[in-house]
Amino acid sequence: MMEPEDNDERLFNFVIAQELPMSCYECLIECGFTYSRLKYIDDSDLMNIFPKRKQIGIRAEFRYKLKKWREETDEEQNDEQRDKQLASTHKSSTCSNTYVQSLLLSSDIGAKIVQEVQKSQTLSDLHRRKILTIVADSFYNATLNKYQIPNVSEIERLADQIVSIFPNEKKELYFLSRKISGRHNPGGLLYNKIHNLNRKNKYTLKRRRSSSESENEVTITIKNECIESVFGE
Repeated sequence: MMEPEDNDERLFNFVIAQELPMSCYECLIECGFTYSRLKYIDDSDLMNIFPKRKQIGIRAEFRYKLKKWREETDEEQNDEQRDKQLASTHKSSTCSNTYVQSLLLSSDIGAKIVQEVQKSQTLSDLHRRKILTIVADSFYNATLNKYQIPNVSEIERLADQIVSIFPNEKKELYFLSRKISGRHNPGGLLYNKIHNLNRKNKYTLKRRRSSSESENEVTITIKNECIESVFGE
């Protein structure tokens, strides 16, 4: 079997990921194809890549998986583009010094907290949890069904805004830089809340996709069994 060179490693990984026979990799290399050239392959190319009669099955499998890969790649690129546009829009709003204040005052729960703290001058743990939820949930995009995570500097600005609204609070409670925390990632209640929600959301989506794929496999199996029972008699 041919060993992948550095510039063909992505092509090698593509063949492995698609669960294609390694003969596909060798045929592609012999015809001068690389990973970046996969998007150019058409039916006439496939006839040259797999010219032998005994390769008809591999050719059909490769055509199907290549088409599916292209569709998934295009979808991912479109999602990334939408993410960038939405992140840019959200970034401009979070840069505003009144972003957190607007979130709180536009929420019944948030407005009530602001009123209560104006009297007591202190935030309870329950108050903090509700504030964190309001801020973190503002980054959830229902269209994409995921969180648009702000970068570290944006989270720090949000922590500054919380402290400006509630002067008796400490910024370090909501955001800890890597330098202060001494860890690989920043810390603080706000940073952890946003990233924990994002991880939880990704895990939920992964379980849903896995469940959906399993249901589809069961449906296909039942259909195949029905067909076999009808035509097998």
